Amino acid sequence: SRVYRAIVIGVPHPSKGTIETLIGRHPGNRLKQAVVHGNGRIAITHFQVKQAFHDTLSLVECRLATGRTHQIRVHMEHKGFPLIGDSLYGMQETALQARLRKGGYDPEAIAAIQAFPRQALHALQLAFIHPATGEKMEFASELPADFMNIINIIEDN
Repeated sequence: SRVYRAIVIGVPHPSKGTIETLIGRHPGNRLKQAVVHGNGRIAITHFQVKQAFHDTLSLVECRLATGRTHQIRVHMEHKGFPLIGDSLYGMQETALQARLRKGGYDPEAIAAIQAFPRQALHALQLAFIHPATGEKMEFASELPADFMNIINIIEDN
């Protein structure tokens, strides 16, 4: 099992659901994956909004039922909620800046959000059966400092 947290642009409605699609290679960019309508593999992501910020950003929990390349990033972008800091699937900087400004964020917060140096995605819990021993292995990881820092900036605005 895999549980992730992501900071996305926008607030999914309904706040809880399942995204089930086929994912395959993007037809125009070999570096990307995409939701496809044929010749793809089934991908299932269960999501739940954990916290919404100004109806502009949200902290989302994603539980994967499958494990496709870039699955969370592809699914959230497909539904119109790309991750902040995602240079491959994310929103263009000028569009993000306009969206944040419209959402009431001050220039310092906007600059901090745009400067986030990676995808705002973190593996919170992972579990699997060890292939050699058959033992169930479980791992948990708190949100890292940079992730918490950007959440604090978003909350304080």
